[in-house]
Amino acid sequence: MAGLASAMWAMSLMYDNAARTMQKADAYTLASLRVGRLRDDWDIYVFARNLTDEKYINPFESSPATGGIARSGDPRAIGAGVSYSF
Repeated sequence: MAGLASAMWAMSLMYDNAARTMQKADAYTLASLRVGRLRDDWDIYVFARNLTDEKYINPFESSPATGGIARSGDPRAIGAGVSYSF
């Protein structure tokens, strides 16, 4: 059995070209987990990304034509995987 846990903290600071200023998004922390089994050439695992289902904004784009376009961050994702190496 093998496992991997990670945490990421981020604060977004971006230049808003339309407004010609720097814009700041709230800081956020994401936690992820992966647990699996390596045997011979097989890797079988389960994973979870954004365990706490943190709501956050990815850096946004702006232009005079569209104004500002913000994208929500990825929601919680839980899954499993199998890989074979040869």
